[in-house]
Amino acid sequence: MMSSRMSNSDHGTIVTSLMEVTQDYVRNEIPLSLAIHIPGLGEVICGKVLRAIRGKRIACLGKAGGTSLIVKLYFAKYKSRRNWRHSDSGCRSFIERGIPAPGILFSGYLSEYGIYALVLEYIDGGVRIDAALDSMPEKQMREKLLDSLIKTLARHHASGVLQNDLHLGNFLTKDEIIYSLDGDQVVRRGASLWKKRSLANLARLLASLPFIVAGDLEARIDAYARERKWSISDADRAALQDMVFGIRRKNLSGYLSKVMKSKDPFLASSEQGLFSVFDKRHLDVSLPKVLEASKRSIPAKSSLGKAGFRVFTIGDADMLLLSAYCVGPLVLKGLWSAVGVWENALMLNRIGIATPQPIALTLTKRFPLFWLGSVFFEPVGGKDLREFFNTPSVTEEEKYHIAAALADAFACMHAMGITAGRIDPERVIVSGRNIIFLNPATFRRSVLSIRSKQARMAGIFLAGCKDIPDLRGLLTEYFKKKNLI
Repeated sequence: MMSSRMSNSDHGTIVTSLMEVTQDYVRNEIPLSLAIHIPGLGEVICGKVLRAIRGKRIACLGKAGGTSLIVKLYFAKYKSRRNWRHSDSGCRSFIERGIPAPGILFSGYLSEYGIYALVLEYIDGGVRIDAALDSMPEKQMREKLLDSLIKTLARHHASGVLQNDLHLGNFLTKDEIIYSLDGDQVVRRGASLWKKRSLANLARLLASLPFIVAGDLEARIDAYARERKWSISDADRAALQDMVFGIRRKNLSGYLSKVMKSKDPFLASSEQGLFSVFDKRHLDVSLPKVLEASKRSIPAKSSLGKAGFRVFTIGDADMLLLSAYCVGPLVLKGLWSAVGVWENALMLNRIGIATPQPIALTLTKRFPLFWLGSVFFEPVGGKDLREFFNTPSVTEEEKYHIAAALADAFACMHAMGITAGRIDPERVIVSGRNIIFLNPATFRRSVLSIRSKQARMAGIFLAGCKDIPDLRGLLTEYFKKKNLI
């Protein structure tokens, strides 16, 4: 950790120190506190780390005098020059083609430190698109911002700019203008992108958005087509939707491949008689206390519904716990139910279907070939569906909203190839305007979405709602609209 400003005598250690910067600096707000001299700008103090790719490059918030700016430093042992050139070229492409983007204040090699630097204007008051969407309570506001983002991509394509690293963190909004931020994977063409290439790139952006179902996808596709003044056939629209969900399935597979390993944001550890995985995004949870708790019995304060969660306290924090005994050598852990719960809960939350947020998985050896698997979750609160729909103070608008959210969740499962066993109304709770599924163990993911299983899942859920007529009626209507039954 670089906790103090480096002096001239320390310049030879800068690259070595930068090599150790990880996303933990971003997550834990560890200041960089690095002073470097930039030609034309003078001394620049690099402080808050915005993004770090360990051993390759970082982006941080810098200060030159009283002026804020963005500093990107490239220090990979073999590819720093190539990485810098790509980013420099991409950022210039935005500016030269009339796409709103931060201006370049400096770009080049800093021989004094042996690193490359790209210094950009700081858009004061700008908000990342993902943060802006999270802060918008109304669907209409979110749709308006999403359409503006889609139109921005259409202008990229019309001007011959192809951004291959499409995610919400690479766009910023301020005063209804959307700024493009990252030039690392930008390619510029001599003319506007042709239709097939444009739609393939559009699919990448659509796949990165907060999960949207088919109707929402169609609206975003139409916004793009209007901006390009194109007509989109039904066949093109269907192919584009299939492409979006194919990308999402592939991305989900990549994400799930690291949830049992030490790959950011996960930290895996194996020692004699204990295997654990911790999600480092939960900054308010003490990993040592969780590990200590996994080795001993903790009396439960209460339980949560019929889902099998125990509620207990570690230190000052309430947590939920699901435990199951596992038999066999540790190499077979992928087959154990506790591991399945951990993976399923992460998978569902990843695609926008809320379950209690999983914090850690521990596998503790009790006897030879006999393990206790424990999954720790953040606590949740709310009413189950039956209680919610039978509460007199709940308005019709609130009932419509929750029923629509349930239908969207089932449509999302269908699109991502996820099926489930029985989902009881008592194991789905309403928290504010959100729904939370309490039984991640019941879900299954297949490579292909199986229509018959999806219809059976929706039908079973409807059958469980037979004594909740308001919910059953609304869901039947919504499920039919989405072709789920």
